Amino acid sequence: MDKKLSEHIYFALVITDFDYISVRHLMAGALFPSAGALANVVIDRYIKIALMSAGRNDLIDVIKKWRGNKSHNVPEIMKLYKNEVGAIIELTVAEQNILDNIYKCYCFRYVDEMFKTKGSCEIRMADMHTIDKVVSFFRNKIELISPHLGNTIIDVLLKGDPQAVSALSTGNVDLRSVFLFDNPYFSDVSSASVH
Repeated sequence: MDKKLSEHIYFALVITDFDYISVRHLMAGALFPSAGALANVVIDRYIKIALMSAGRNDLIDVIKKWRGNKSHNVPEIMKLYKNEVGAIIELTVAEQNILDNIYKCYCFRYVDEMFKTKGSCEIRMADMHTIDKVVSFFRNKIELISPHLGNTIIDVLLKGDPQAVSALSTGNVDLRSVFLFDNPYFSDVSSASVH
């Protein structure tokens, strides 16, 4: 990997890591439709960043050709990833249903879609475990090189340096606490660092 690609990936990770933590904060605040919509964006981005990291821009181009909502359909993107890359996370039917629901929440950004899917998008705090599981899987597929390696937002939060965490946190919201609360997929520093 060259330094410029690592820089692009790092920048995308910084934004996406903040959005992922925002999903966790929205879920904790019971703002479920917003959390579901943003969760879809986050997972979509982590998958595309993983593809970029693996040099699979051809698959990103395939997804872009789906256009509109379909180009952000996480369950369909995961199927493409499985078929073309081979490695995929094992999900139960219930977990697949959660991903379908977060995609429906994402589609709510268009008023006409709200009426097509009304009542079929149900997200709850318990669904966060599935989101964490999928995020962890794809995020751990992403590679970086120095100086970006080990310096993403999630890496900083996992290291737990009080000064660094304080610099990232604002007001009365401790981002490290939001990130780690009931999150078994990122509780161990050594397993969460991007390669």
